[in-house]
Amino acid sequence: MSPELPCPQNYHSQNYHYHICYRRERWKTPSGDEILGELPDKIKGYHFGATLRQFILYQYFHNAVTQPLLLNQLREMGISISGGQLSNLLTKKNTAFLDEKNALLVKGLSYSDYIQVDDTGARHRGKNGFCTQIGNQSFTFFKGSTNKSKHNFLSILQGSNTGYRLNQTAYDYLKRLKSFSNWDLFSVEYHSQAEVFFTSENEWLTYLHCQPYSKGSYKILTEAAMIGYLSQDIFRENLMILSDEAKQFDINNNAACWVHAERKLTKLTPEGSEQTRFKERKLNQFWRLYKSLKAEMKKGEISHQRKYQFRVRFDNLCKALPNFKKLNAELAHIHSMKLTLLRGLENRVIPLHNNLSESDIREFVKRRKISGCTKSEDGQEAVTTYLSLKKTCQRHNISFMDYLDDRLQHLNKLPYLTEYITNPP
Repeated sequence: MSPELPCPQNYHSQNYHYHICYRRERWKTPSGDEILGELPDKIKGYHFGATLRQFILYQYFHNAVTQPLLLNQLREMGISISGGQLSNLLTKKNTAFLDEKNALLVKGLSYSDYIQVDDTGARHRGKNGFCTQIGNQSFTFFKGSTNKSKHNFLSILQGSNTGYRLNQTAYDYLKRLKSFSNWDLFSVEYHSQAEVFFTSENEWLTYLHCQPYSKGSYKILTEAAMIGYLSQDIFRENLMILSDEAKQFDINNNAACWVHAERKLTKLTPEGSEQTRFKERKLNQFWRLYKSLKAEMKKGEISHQRKYQFRVRFDNLCKALPNFKKLNAELAHIHSMKLTLLRGLENRVIPLHNNLSESDIREFVKRRKISGCTKSEDGQEAVTTYLSLKKTCQRHNISFMDYLDDRLQHLNKLPYLTEYITNPP
């Protein structure tokens, strides 16, 4: 097979337009069949080469250049391309990238001690939608959806590995929910039989309809069964979920963000100089405790004595003050978060804030302001896929341009991104 050669008949020197022809050998076998030489893998199924596709993907997903501006830029460069072709290059034939993105979540959940999560609005097809971020220092994963319910979050964590399991984890989850009205029935049944497992939604729903539970409890029971399955089949043991206190992320093992916990204190409006002093005193006390805890976590294993001292300091922080009801209400709320805010005493690798997720999710806030919304399922999937891969590359100081070049040219010089997710120390 010959190298790439410009076709003289298609070459326009004035406008710098040229096409590339591939001379493909054709052989005729003794049986009369014809064998035609294969095109290089990097251009199969495309009208444009890998270098141009790399440039287009980098401009759109990394530099946030809008599609109309990118189309105009390409045409000014002398490239004959339609808006439909550009859209297809951005949203179609990205199966390999999608598989690599999904593999990040599977391995990240099984190898991580904690994950950080957040969500934001991401309009789709002209309607309000959402994007959920999941990740930590090793990876980032984005997923678009129509709602941000707990069931949706659990479905994202399960991915294609759907399952429902009623085990001790599911039991513990239901036990702490005051809204579960059929607790007595479930408790008796759970202790009278072995662990129950279902591999499909139909099996699970059939089981529910045969039980003496009210239909109002189906939603909570489904969440519990999904959590039970995740804890045993997908999560790393005792995986911690760090969030901003949003209810959809509230599973059994949760850690809270100190920055979000403090925000309501900051927003309080004091009445008079006395209340102003009280507010400043509590804010100073809050951040002194935060800094002390952060410094202690960096030193190494925390002794039982130091853990006790931190818990006492936290209780002192949340003590009520006279003549400031709003402040006391917020302090009581912070005290109710004591267990989740002090997770760092038990696991030193868990961050005390959710800034990493906030930074990641800002990508979608920026795109929402620039482009408005995605208009197709392929478009939504492409945005979440390429941004997941881009952010993961940044985690490991990998150039996104080099990453795209390696994958599109089939160079195989860069490892699969999941190989950067390793067992925690």
